Formats: sequence, C-alpha cells, structure tokens
Amino acid sequence: MSHKMSPTELLNRLKQFALSVLEIADKLPNTHGARALGYHSARSAVSVPQNFAEAQAASSRKHFISCIEIAEREARETYVSLELIQLRKYLREDISAVLTENDEIIAILTSIGKSTKRNNSEIRNPKSEFRGEAKRDVRIEKRSDYRKMGHCRA
Repeated sequence: MSHKMSPTELLNRLKQFALSVLEIADKLPNTHGARALGYHSARSAVSVPQNFAEAQAASSRKHFISCIEIAEREARETYVSLELIQLRKYLREDISAVLTENDEIIAILTSIGKSTKRNNSEIRNPKSEFRGEAKRDVRIEKRSDYRKMGHCRA
C-alpha cells in the first residue's frame, strides 16, 4: 500500500533531498572536477523543490506541467552528477541512499507529469467536442428559426 503525499509533504521531501545534496557538495575535495560536480549537483538539486513550488502556484495546467517537467529534468541532472561523484570516489562515505532518494523523486515527478497530461487530454477532448456540437446545434436552430419566420424558402 503506498502513501499518497500531499503537495506540502512532497515539497518538504524535495527540500530535504536538496539539503542532502548540498551537504555532499560541501564535503567534496577542492579539485577542479569535484568543484564542477559539486556546483552542478547543488544547483540542479536546489532547483527541484523550487520548480515544484512554482508548479503549485502555476497559473494554468500547461504552466504546472512545464514546471513539473523542469523539476524532473533537474532531478535527472542531479542523479547523473551524484553518480559521477560516486564513480570518481570523491567521498569516503556512501551516497547510495541519496541516489535512491533521487531515483524515487524522479519516479514521483514523472508520475505527476504523466497523470496530469493524461487528465488534461481527458478534460480537453470532451470540451472541444461539446463546443463543436453546440455550435452546430445553434446554427441549425438559427436556420430553422429563420425559415419559420418566412425569410427563407425551405
């Protein structure tokens, strides 16, 4: 049984993840490669909760989807940076728990994006079909009314 998180709970989880990545970045050695990976992983990890928070205040469904997709991409970038940190063995400590959390965050954001897109297409199609039918019905009614008034021959 999975627990469905509220947006606030997920935002807090994303913030905790970003803090974990910042801790890793702070512990990296002062070499050119480590600094580059530390900077990039910190920047992309911090961007995940920022974009999720932006999505919560989105002005439209399209804006929401865009923000979620950006957060997902940033989470993927973070994952690659963390993998490189681990492969290069910059740290003595094991960061596999942070990588696992990163992987789960990617899955959550991907799921949110896909379900929102799916719900968006389900909502959009019936409306457009209804609008089209309504317009046709109105035109037909107007023509018949026009004919009834004697302005047109049948």
